[in-house]
Amino acid sequence: MYVDVCESEEFLSNVGADQLLRLLSRDDLSAPSETFVFKSGMQWIKHKEKERMAVAAKVIGAVRLGLVDIRVVIEELDTEEMERVPEIYKHLNEALIYSHMPSRNPKFAVKKTKTRATSPVRVLSLHFAQCQLIS
Repeated sequence: MYVDVCESEEFLSNVGADQLLRLLSRDDLSAPSETFVFKSGMQWIKHKEKERMAVAAKVIGAVRLGLVDIRVVIEELDTEEMERVPEIYKHLNEALIYSHMPSRNPKFAVKKTKTRATSPVRVLSLHFAQCQLIS
């Protein structure tokens, strides 16, 4: 269901940062892959980039970057806009180091490589701007 939700215009336009962060922090978020989760978060940021850069580091930080294809992480985060935000640059650096030396940062491994459970998250949308999560 996350796939259907995040590919809608309402997701890009009306979901707030708090709603997205609650979704991304769920262990039971059902998505095809963490790379998909990361790309959807990046798409959300880019849709209103000027206003969302203030929360971009939190959104990126909610993704389990250790499970994301490192080439996609580099492609999305190795840009001038993203590197201007120190916290985003830190996320990129940690993901790069983990991809080449996984045992170097055990805290990163525990937090950012934890797979999500397989039970799906249902999202009820009466009016998407007032999205409520139901487990």
